[in-house]
Amino acid sequence: MRFNTQSVLYALAMTVLVFSSCTDQDNIQNSTPPFENQDNLKKAVETKGEFVPGQYIVILKENQLREVTETSAQRTALKINQVLSSTALSRDSVIAEYKYATKGFATRLNSQQLELLKLNPLVDRVVKDQIYRVGGTVLNVDEKHSSNYSAMRMSQTIPWGITRVGGPHDGTGLTAWVLDSGVDLDHPDLNVDVAKSVNYVSGEINDDLNGHGTHVAGIIGAKNNSMYTVGVAAGATIVSVKTCNFLGDCDKSDILSGIDYITLYASYGDIINMSIWYPNDTVLDDAVKLSVSSGLRYVLIAGNAKDDANNYSPGRINGDNIWTVSAFDENDDFAAVYSCNPDFGSNYGNSTNAPIDYSAPGELILSLYKNGTTATLCGTSQAAPHLAGMLLLNAYSPSLVTTNGTVNFDPDPVPDNIAVYFPLKVNISGPTSLDSGVQGSWTATPVNGQGTSSYQWYYRVDGSSSWVSAGSNSLSWTFTNTTSSTIQAGIKVEITNNYGPEYAEKEYAVFIQSSGCGPGVFGC
Repeated sequence: MRFNTQSVLYALAMTVLVFSSCTDQDNIQNSTPPFENQDNLKKAVETKGEFVPGQYIVILKENQLREVTETSAQRTALKINQVLSSTALSRDSVIAEYKYATKGFATRLNSQQLELLKLNPLVDRVVKDQIYRVGGTVLNVDEKHSSNYSAMRMSQTIPWGITRVGGPHDGTGLTAWVLDSGVDLDHPDLNVDVAKSVNYVSGEINDDLNGHGTHVAGIIGAKNNSMYTVGVAAGATIVSVKTCNFLGDCDKSDILSGIDYITLYASYGDIINMSIWYPNDTVLDDAVKLSVSSGLRYVLIAGNAKDDANNYSPGRINGDNIWTVSAFDENDDFAAVYSCNPDFGSNYGNSTNAPIDYSAPGELILSLYKNGTTATLCGTSQAAPHLAGMLLLNAYSPSLVTTNGTVNFDPDPVPDNIAVYFPLKVNISGPTSLDSGVQGSWTATPVNGQGTSSYQWYYRVDGSSSWVSAGSNSLSWTFTNTTSSTIQAGIKVEITNNYGPEYAEKEYAVFIQSSGCGPGVFGC
């Protein structure tokens, strides 16, 4: 693992942001200049097959066992030592070791060492460390000195995408892992678990120097308060797994380290958002699949090449607890071309054996940004965290993410379903005030629920902290007030349905008027 605390200051003038590759500082890290115009940006995105010079990933035959246990991790560590020893490789040349989602290591090699490794009986294959890209384009950054930023800082805006998917909802206590360019660790509108957050980018501080990761985190879990924006699962805990540098460049070796770390430390019910894509790569695909097999859940992007999502990793993966997301705009139109930059648009692919599961808002999305600011971005990188927030709210019943129509003008024959989360709620109708000794009747009505519902009613009188069971279906009850003043009674209904299942409850206050009884009154 590579953790860094050295402060690095970068001055960037970019109107368009593209995630490329995280390269090691001893090779080509930070040597790529910022994209100064659209032609350079487009050329960089279209370039395929780029590699980190002299850097390789060694996959052991141990990887074929597909195990995620401490026993298998110990066995892998032993095999790594055996390979290093038999090949006379110095441990100083090792960049990272993988023992959970991938079995192997990343290292620097010369040509002779490369050939020896290929012949090693413990080695399955040796692949070059590759440069990755995900697409995301910046339309506008609300800098701290701008009047727009000042307004955002002093009042909360609910972005259109949050409303479209049914948010915001309370995500307090839930955890999302953001494998990205890092997260603004002290952004006032985020709950970041700094202790769990990690940084695999050499030569950079742990904070987000790019902005993309913070934007993703804000869509998932920006707080529901009086400032900035709000997320789908507002106030959720964010864990930053930084694998991409200030340019948005991400080494595959660092991405694999991030997946390995998540596989070891994430918990059942957490969600992992991974807004990274590149042409097909079985090494990355296999790492995500094995991580998922340990009980975790991943949300992936379809990509932004205006192409078939089957051509890009890891979004091309199909399987349980893996969701791939395309993007649509405020009119529910498929985002074939982004307003932020027409050179980019959402990938597609929703047909038999195609990877896309849902579409979510990805056009002109306002969210949090680096250095305590906000920004408007476009891309499937923005669509995925909308779904991640919805799934986070459904830790134990992912099927509760439902659909609300399909996108318009989808390039493939099967329009993508629009993901939404409108959780089960219940309303109570009936009297709010009764005379003592008069029977009242109350009815519960489910909202947003699906399937068959069952009800359980309770009541309590003023001053009591205990609810008393009062039967099912509708409630008819008589409260008696023997005092000389009005008292407050309460009723409550709990509702469950067989879809998911879902659960909701509602409390309802009822004021019971005095019967006129008091000290010295006959008959009381």
